[in-house]
Amino acid sequence: MKILVSVGTRPEAIKLAPLIGALKCAPEIDTSVCLTGQHPDMAQSALREFGITGDTTLRVDADGQTLPDRFSHFQRALGRHLLDSSADWIVVHGDTTSTFAGALAAFHSKVKVAHVEAGLRTGDIANPWPEEAYRKLTAAITETHFAPTRRAADNLIAEGVDPDRIHVTGNTAVDALYGMRDRISQDSALRQRLQRRLNQITGGRPHVLVTAHRRENHGAPMRQIARSIAELARQFADHVFVLPVHPHPDVGATVRAALSHIENVRLTAPMGYLDFLFALESATLVISDSGGVQEEAATFRTPLLVLRKTTERPEALETGAATLVGTDESSVIRLAGRILRDGSDGNGNVDWLNNPFGDGRAADRISRYFRNLALPDAIGSFASVASIGPRLGATALD
Repeated sequence: MKILVSVGTRPEAIKLAPLIGALKCAPEIDTSVCLTGQHPDMAQSALREFGITGDTTLRVDADGQTLPDRFSHFQRALGRHLLDSSADWIVVHGDTTSTFAGALAAFHSKVKVAHVEAGLRTGDIANPWPEEAYRKLTAAITETHFAPTRRAADNLIAEGVDPDRIHVTGNTAVDALYGMRDRISQDSALRQRLQRRLNQITGGRPHVLVTAHRRENHGAPMRQIARSIAELARQFADHVFVLPVHPHPDVGATVRAALSHIENVRLTAPMGYLDFLFALESATLVISDSGGVQEEAATFRTPLLVLRKTTERPEALETGAATLVGTDESSVIRLAGRILRDGSDGNGNVDWLNNPFGDGRAADRISRYFRNLALPDAIGSFASVASIGPRLGATALD
């Protein structure tokens, strides 16, 4: 069996790395990794932190393209590569431009699509944009859906997907987090290096970690976010506000104009995965519009304010691990201030013990699915959603 794993962005690289590792350990499967070029440097760098290199990197056209330009480029390039690779399956992840481009290229090439982190929905086609549309469109041409939670599986079933084609696995993001946390805890020299680099940014003071990049937050919402961070920095001068600046020029111009002159705000280059996780786990608070950070903060038990109108990860809200705050300045300042003043998690009683996003075994479950297809008599049975009834979360494939 030949499987092509498509990796476009840095978050895709991080979340697919545990699965790539598990698939490459299966001798009955020929696994190759294709970097689409969506985040060419950041994706490759993220894979290297897991000891993985891409087998193929597609040529990237000039910068400054529109979304339709970029989509058509990825779709054509992936289509040509699929034909050359003679793959039986393509594995795509999440909801990026590369995700849907890879799925559509595979559909045109009659290659089966496996969608990791399938079924996430906000119910609002404009939030997040264009990701909500991409994941719904990808679902329509996916052969096998690996849903991270039972809620995600239910979303797919509500859209008419055959339950026999849905498997609840947990989220591979948790696999990556647990693996890196173990690596840090077991390597004292690495831990000291990470602490030293963080101290160079924070001066050893308590810190708040901030990330903001979503397209729907560009413009006026991003300016509101920046102003709220400026005011929080003024009110909480004992804290350092650490903001890795996203490479999109619209983001950088906005946050630098509003925040670069403030003493206790540190605008940094994008952090490596290990450095980011170390900063996240030790933060007093995280303020972010990222989807993946919602999983990371819940796993590391760090309070999170989500700078969005809605989220495709409502499980984080239901457990109390995250609070949806939007981009309104007064709301961000009020809720962040309450956490920083009171030293609370911001949500009262949070169920930190039960991570809604999985138990760190999602990659093993997904690789076992493919191994079962390759050697059905050797691996054993495999449960779909149709056969698990009310069972929840990552237990579905056990």
